[in-house]
Amino acid sequence: MALRYRADIDGLRAVAVVAVILYHFKVPGFAGGFFGVDVFFVISGFLITSLISRELEEQQFSLIHFYERRVRRIVPALVVVLFAVSIIAFWELFPLAYKRFGRSVAATSVFLSNVEFWLEADYYFGVSAHERPLLHTWSLAVEEQFYLLFPPLLMLLARRPKRWTIVVVALLAAGSFGFAAWSSFTDPLNGFYLFPSRIWELLLGALIALGALPIASSQRVNNTLAALGMGMIVYAIAAYAIVPGINVLLACAGAALVILAGLKDDPLVNRLLSTRYLVFIGLISYSLYLWHWPLYVFATYHVGGDLTPFESVCFIAASFAIAAVSWRFVEQPFRRPGGVVPRRQLFLQTAAVMSVLGVSGVAIHLANGMPQRFTPDVQTALAPQTNRPWFSCDPGQGEETALEWMCSTGRSGAPVTYMVWGDSHALSLWPGIAHAADRSGHSGMLSAMGGCLPFVEPKYPLTDLCRRHNEATLALLRTQKIRDVILIGRWPAYTESSRYTLDRELRDATPISKAVSLEDTHRDFGLAVDDILYKLRAMGLRAIIVAPIPEIGVDVPTTLARRRMRGLSDDFGPTRAAFEARNKTMLDRLASMDGRVQRAYPHLVLCDGPTCAVTRERKPLYFDDNHLTPLGADLVGTIFEPIFADHQ
Repeated sequence: MALRYRADIDGLRAVAVVAVILYHFKVPGFAGGFFGVDVFFVISGFLITSLISRELEEQQFSLIHFYERRVRRIVPALVVVLFAVSIIAFWELFPLAYKRFGRSVAATSVFLSNVEFWLEADYYFGVSAHERPLLHTWSLAVEEQFYLLFPPLLMLLARRPKRWTIVVVALLAAGSFGFAAWSSFTDPLNGFYLFPSRIWELLLGALIALGALPIASSQRVNNTLAALGMGMIVYAIAAYAIVPGINVLLACAGAALVILAGLKDDPLVNRLLSTRYLVFIGLISYSLYLWHWPLYVFATYHVGGDLTPFESVCFIAASFAIAAVSWRFVEQPFRRPGGVVPRRQLFLQTAAVMSVLGVSGVAIHLANGMPQRFTPDVQTALAPQTNRPWFSCDPGQGEETALEWMCSTGRSGAPVTYMVWGDSHALSLWPGIAHAADRSGHSGMLSAMGGCLPFVEPKYPLTDLCRRHNEATLALLRTQKIRDVILIGRWPAYTESSRYTLDRELRDATPISKAVSLEDTHRDFGLAVDDILYKLRAMGLRAIIVAPIPEIGVDVPTTLARRRMRGLSDDFGPTRAAFEARNKTMLDRLASMDGRVQRAYPHLVLCDGPTCAVTRERKPLYFDDNHLTPLGADLVGTIFEPIFADHQ
């Protein structure tokens, strides 16, 4: 017996997919739009479990037929997207992004892209989300893993009384929810991408299908439940909370209430969801979800920045148009049993196509993103993305320890006279300082940790790992015969509570994400600076503070490559005036310090003209928007030669 079609569920799908799309296109008011994916999970769990449990009760369930339906539902549209995206990626993506794209194609072909993105998500200088056209397939992988494991479990439990099934599913859901809650604090990436922390959402829908939740007999109660559920979904989407787990719970519980309320009655909310246009969007929601993200990624990648409102509207409209075509001419024909591909050939052809895609993805990865697609001048611009020799200690001269990055360098047998201490800017500037010191006959040490300023002031907000790292560094300084401590950080990111970006014309600075008042930020920052200077001085050490390294505001290698491909100049750095305005707080503080604190100013070398340089002899000085390449570090390193010369 076929399940009763519920148009309101297609309407709920429409709400979910539209929320996701508007969030991705950065439409105001949809800060939590990505929780639409969680609504999808609840819907999928309900529908799949309803289908399986009904067929099990009627003794008509077949795993082969179930997987055939899943293949017909999911694979055709996905394959079309994968081939189309692969063609565009060949022409659009630069080698590093294309190399990682190859891995994501291979992972998607076996429905493990969630694991792939989880493995790479914590890479500090990795490809950003907006360079991953298949990032959204992580949710498909989670669903497919559910489809692979859950039906056999239901078959096994079908031999027992139904309450056994409900208890087991409830326990699994509770365990998954607990794991997700724990992961949100200990490993958010795990909680976001991986199946164990997501299965509770699908199982919530499954529990509704199994009849574990009571159905209200009163139409008024069902109206209230449906309205409450939709309100929870809207709130989760529109009012992104500080603790994301709250919104996940609201979105999932809201979807569950809407589904539950529609089991017996036809509440007002469910009737509104059943309107023609919402139902149509729900019907094309799968293709819409598949297409919108690659369109957004390639559009922003091509222009090198955010889309204008008009461009966003155009690409959203294009997503709907392509999805409608995909639904009509790809999804529908393939979903009919015995349609375009007969049952006997379906699994074999699916395996063959997915194998071709998987092998192609692996080949792209092994070919390092095929850099030969570009001219030598463009390859030179992109070289820093894959060639970062400063990123590890030289063999035999240092090691990664509990202090994150702890290295030593210099002439063999020479006494260690200085330490470089700071965040990732210290790590990137380290080669230049080390070379300048070596020319003066000095050896030194590096203590660096990404995103960790060299502060130990108790009230300054640092992560636990950062604070432990800094306290260990300070303790190490007490045991070493070091004279100079060079403090380096991406200072304006902390003094201004913002990152520095440029608009598409590559000139205007745009601050983003201010969490607290700048007055409080400046006060706390100043106290932390004074505290570390006092502690170093009390130990008899000379402090040398390195002024801010100019931030460029756009990824230098990719922007440089695009400009060279379009015949534009390499001059796109911010003006010196823009640099000084951005860094006024730190520059003023440095100027006010007494003579006991020595200062070094990288911008005197990097911004010696009207604009801050991004290249030297056609080679990039930055490998992203703010970290120096070894060439850039060597250029800045010359300002340290007088400092080291003082200690001959």
